Amino acid sequence: MGIYRGIININNVGKSNSYLLRLSIRHQIAKELPPEPHYGHMAVTNEVIGEGKPLWVHYPREVIGIGEAERLRMEKGEPLWVYGFIAYGDFMSEITTIGFSYRWEIVPEEGIRPRGLIPDGPPSYRYQERTKKQSWRKK
Repeated sequence: MGIYRGIININNVGKSNSYLLRLSIRHQIAKELPPEPHYGHMAVTNEVIGEGKPLWVHYPREVIGIGEAERLRMEKGEPLWVYGFIAYGDFMSEITTIGFSYRWEIVPEEGIRPRGLIPDGPPSYRYQERTKKQSWRKK
């Protein structure tokens, strides 16, 4: 079927710059995700997310290969899950970490079209945490 890459669009809706610090995008084909996420391959960065601007993050490490075996598993009801987290810092030296997980509905040849990526998965994958930390910003 193909090879795909994980891409995230991060929108800064605040009134100051934010700084993307860490991120991970993973995938799995399974009926359900494990209770706790395993992120692995975490990228460390310091990209600026401009005030009121989007940042497209192309994460080349996470190649999603969908071959014949994977396609058959998906047709039998095992969805493709895309999950991960982003962590960003702001001008107040706070770090916000947002976890996410989405389930992909496969496109059927006939019948009702799927909704695409749907927010879903265990609560341990979908979260938002804020921590105060002074050391991430460069002086």
